[in-house]
Amino acid sequence: MADTLGTASSAVESAPAAFRVLQPGQRWADLTFSVALVGQTLLLLLLATLVLSRKLRARNPTLISLLVIAFVDPIPPALLIYAGEVNNPSPPFGLCFTQAVLRDSLEATFVMATLSLLVELYLRTRVSDVFLGLSQRKWTWIAVVVPYVLYFTLVIISVVLGAKHHEQVTHPQDTFGCLIDVPSFRHAVLILEAVVISLALALFSTLTDPTYLLANANTGSVLNANTAVFVLYNVGRIWNTLRKIGSAGSPDIYLIIRGGGFTLFLLFYILLNALTLTTNTAAAKIVPVIYQSIMPLALFLIFGLTRVKPIRVNLGFFQAAHPPVFRMFYPPGLSGDIRTWRGDRAT
Repeated sequence: MADTLGTASSAVESAPAAFRVLQPGQRWADLTFSVALVGQTLLLLLLATLVLSRKLRARNPTLISLLVIAFVDPIPPALLIYAGEVNNPSPPFGLCFTQAVLRDSLEATFVMATLSLLVELYLRTRVSDVFLGLSQRKWTWIAVVVPYVLYFTLVIISVVLGAKHHEQVTHPQDTFGCLIDVPSFRHAVLILEAVVISLALALFSTLTDPTYLLANANTGSVLNANTAVFVLYNVGRIWNTLRKIGSAGSPDIYLIIRGGGFTLFLLFYILLNALTLTTNTAAAKIVPVIYQSIMPLALFLIFGLTRVKPIRVNLGFFQAAHPPVFRMFYPPGLSGDIRTWRGDRAT
């Protein structure tokens, strides 16, 4: 290991200054690993709250699924760090192959899980109890399962490609991890992620309309199906609208806003990944890795904070300083189960 680090250090010293700053080395590996570990710890506490807290009368399965995937997502990129091979240009093939397969598959799954959350919220707030012959519960579980179906599909494709092209399973020295360097596959996965992100943003646009949010803040009615698609161009207006609504907005409204916000966060990650395919520089390769390590922490900050105060720890679990956004909310027209209503609407 010492020889490997010495060789890597020599290569760094001989490189241009700008390249040396961003060259993968132990300091950058330690940084990304530490940031991801902090985010994973917070996500684990948030998951424990959602699953175990008695104060939550209903859970959102798609949100829990997204948090689980976000918790697992930093593990594959860190496999070489765990094994002490991050600076080795030729790590063991089995380790390198495993990392490449899991890494590419999980990234697309992460993006799909975000879309599934917004789809589930759309179906729950915009359609009746039965849609295309399936109940709301069945649609919810379909939304939960689809990302995992995509994951196993990509794993199988990656395994087949890696088995056929051993020489394409490489560990470039300007990245922290291994990859299956088959351009057609990498481009296809990136295009898939871009399409999914575009669908999620379009869905977010239809789910949010400032005029509707103000008009229906105290009614709990189903979102208007004829809302205008202007949200992405009026982020400031939406923020001011939510401040006016205050605690009168339904939990679904705030969950939709959080889902849309995280979708925008993922959009920048997809753009950075696209940059790595067109720009062969150290910065273009390292910045997406650092950005990815921030994702668990970003997810916690977006979904784990209330509108005013952060969730505070009490007896080892989280208690929300405001009514939690995690309860499933069914307008009266969709469900007769009053137990799923917010506390200030219960009778």
